[in-house]
Formats: sequence, C-alpha cells, structure tokens
Amino acid sequence: MTIEHALLQLCGAYQNAEQQALQQALNLSLMEFQVLALVGSGYGMTADSLARQLPCPAESLKALVADMQRVQWLQTLPHPQQRQRVLLQLGPKGGAVLQQAEAVLQRVRQQMAQQLTQGFSNAQQQKLAAVLQLLCANLPQDNG
Repeated sequence: MTIEHALLQLCGAYQNAEQQALQQALNLSLMEFQVLALVGSGYGMTADSLARQLPCPAESLKALVADMQRVQWLQTLPHPQQRQRVLLQLGPKGGAVLQQAEAVLQRVRQQMAQQLTQGFSNAQQQKLAAVLQLLCANLPQDNG
C-alpha cells in the first residue's frame, strides 16, 4: 500500500466515523457542523466568506443556511460597516448544537485513535505521534 493510499484511507475512515456519529447522535450532517463551527468561531460571518471556506456549491450552501435558520441554528444581523450585507451568527439553538457536536466528535476521534493504535507499545505510539506531527508541519498553510 502506498503512503498516498494509506493517508486517503485514514482520512476517509475518520470522516465517515464523524459523519455517522453526528447523524446518529444529533441528526446533523458534517457540512452543517462545519457551518456551525465556522460561524461560531467569531462575532459573525458573511455568506460570501462562508462560501469561500467550504467545498459546497453556492446554491446548495444558500439552501443549507436557510434550513439552518429555520431551525434556529443560525440567525442574521446587520453588517456593522456595510448596510446592504448581513452577518450570519449562531442562532438561539445553534450554540447548544455546536457544543453537543463538538463533544460527539471528540469522543469519536478518541475512539478512532484507540482503535487504530490497539496493540501498539508506548514507544510505537510516541514514534507515530512524532511522525504525524511532522506530517502536520508539512501541510500547506491556508493563506485565504
């Protein structure tokens, strides 16, 4: 197995586990979680800024945001500098859903790490951690 194939397989396994856990626990998609996390990371975010950060067609994202507003996960407020624009912000129920989702994902990630390193000695786990840190250090930096 090549390094490329192994890395893709690992990423896919984590993503599938996260998606299943969010769906089962909260009836939440991974894309909905990503929207909540991005919007919840600051005071507010424009829809354009959100669209630049997510791998989702603009029309699909617009529909998703509207659905999330209907269930009060997101809300809009006037943009402080540009009157014709609005900011997306977590709605009355969005903060709680985001907090629950983060707890679900933390649990799933811990379970995946335990499952993947089952049978590893402490020395092997430390070596793996060092290699993974090197890989992360080599990731391209997002300048957007």
